[in-house]
Amino acid sequence: MEFDRIYESMNGMLEEADPNYPSEFEEGRECWSLYESIFDARIRLSKAINGNEDGDHPDIMIIINAYEQMMRYLCKKTFEYGKHQM
Repeated sequence: MEFDRIYESMNGMLEEADPNYPSEFEEGRECWSLYESIFDARIRLSKAINGNEDGDHPDIMIIINAYEQMMRYLCKKTFEYGKHQM
């Protein structure tokens, strides 16, 4: 599916990004900076909740995973809407 290839390229999930859709998570790019902030907050929250710095507290991971699923869903809808506008 075209969406999956583009989404995965832009999210740095592919070993080689499509040059037409470069990874937005490369160091120095906006998404990289935003994700770094999320990761740092995840570690701080995990440490505050249970003194563990692994960032894998179950409730924190529910938030992270749900947000990632929601982002993929919204991106897919946007992609589909954009295809219909052409």
